[in-house]
Amino acid sequence: MRRYHVWLVVVQRFVDALVVWAGLPTLCWLNDQVFNQPYQLAAILGGILTWVAMGAVDAYRPWRGANYWQESRVLTGGWLLAVAMLLAIAWLTKTTEIYSRLIVGTWFIVAPLALIALHALERKAMRFLRRHGRNTRTAIILGAGSLGQEVAQRIQESEWMGIRLLAFFDDDKRRVGKEIAGVPVVDSCEHVKEYVQEHDVDKVFLALPMRSESRSREVFDDLQDTTASVYWVPDIFIFEMLQAREQDIGGLPVFA
Repeated sequence: MRRYHVWLVVVQRFVDALVVWAGLPTLCWLNDQVFNQPYQLAAILGGILTWVAMGAVDAYRPWRGANYWQESRVLTGGWLLAVAMLLAIAWLTKTTEIYSRLIVGTWFIVAPLALIALHALERKAMRFLRRHGRNTRTAIILGAGSLGQEVAQRIQESEWMGIRLLAFFDDDKRRVGKEIAGVPVVDSCEHVKEYVQEHDVDKVFLALPMRSESRSREVFDDLQDTTASVYWVPDIFIFEMLQAREQDIGGLPVFA
């Protein structure tokens, strides 16, 4: 299904715009209001601006593994942007008075709820497919220590994410050739790029200890010209051990 990702996104954007458009004539019908030309124009603009706004807030990014509330917040933000543009157009054209505040206000509330519900159904459908081996992504983990093993466990316990672990990589030669949680430790980290290119790996998780920062940088730079997405996994166990508290200094997260 990865080959059709772009087309799936186009279909998703079209369906979202259609849902927004359909909401207004439905509300007009429920309130005995004729769906005349001004309402038709508002519905069309609503659909178009939804298409634009959702793209602007990156609502169609890959949400695999993300919390659904994160996606809901982004969808709500995209809809608020679309509403702001609609109101600006209505104010500039001096047409605010010709619409029913009840109908339009209800539309503004119902439309995002419908979008959130639609995306929830899409998520459930994708989770079903992933549990049955469809729409999966391959991944490897750099670091077969406690942090890497924790990442592997989380992935294996979350089948709905559709991530299939292929291998561990670790610079500790004693681990190479062994299996951890049913996943082989195939080689040292310096051979990651060749493996990624040969096996068309989708995701690489950097789960190396903090003392291996230079190795993480090397691998990250090495994989820049591949198609794999690289994720750095922070060693949160150290922060937990120190009972660290997150703070913010001018937008920069720090730990005390």
